[in-house]
Amino acid sequence: MARERQSRSELGEEVVERPSWLYPAMLAGLTLVIALVILYFYFGPRPEDLVGDTPNASVATRPIDFVISGRRFLIPENYTQFPRDRKGGERSGVTLYALLPDFLPFTARTADEFSDNGPRSRVVNIQIEQSFSPLDEAARLERIYLQRVRDPNGAPGPAGLTAFEFADKSGRFANDDLFVGKTDSGLAVFMCVKESAVIDNPNCRRTLGIGGTITVRYHFKRSRLQDWREINLGVLNLIGDFMDAAKAKSSSEPLAPASHVGAS
Repeated sequence: MARERQSRSELGEEVVERPSWLYPAMLAGLTLVIALVILYFYFGPRPEDLVGDTPNASVATRPIDFVISGRRFLIPENYTQFPRDRKGGERSGVTLYALLPDFLPFTARTADEFSDNGPRSRVVNIQIEQSFSPLDEAARLERIYLQRVRDPNGAPGPAGLTAFEFADKSGRFANDDLFVGKTDSGLAVFMCVKESAVIDNPNCRRTLGIGGTITVRYHFKRSRLQDWREINLGVLNLIGDFMDAAKAKSSSEPLAPASHVGAS
């Protein structure tokens, strides 16, 4: 080695000696960086976590002011499912949930019930969103659903509903049953996922319009379909309460001072 350094020195090359610990230290640093990357990949926040797209319950009760398609809603925070919805303001929609039968919001005491996704879960999930669908609920029933059922007259279903079976077992609604009920404001159309060996906790869902450009979607467990009247009325009353609270807040807010342009 000494001869090599001497011959390289004689050739005019600069000889640089590196400490013996340098390469092990570099290897240890690289190993640490790789370990940190792996830890972040498995345990660090995902992109959807950073933007609030992961469900995360809140026990806070502060009212959040939303405006959806020009309609104002004042909703307590513990009804919201996603952190992204807790900023309020102008939004295209908001996702909520409540606990049957009294449509109570999330609390620490009811955390286990809100996380229950079993067939007897008492959670009802609600979406309020801006929509421009050309077909309302009755039109969808006539033009889409009833055109695909086996018997357009249906059969008696639970709690005064009329049950329909879709004819095409391999089509768009192959895994659904159709139920139609009558309310004071018109028809209520429910699509319910069939129970199977794969799905033992199926949902029933309803989609309806309110106010022209706002759509409400809600779903609950099929095992509670016999309570559809109470659930439907509860959802609509809850949304009505949010709108009434927003109106009350607006009426109690002081008016902006008048502008005296040109006053001397």
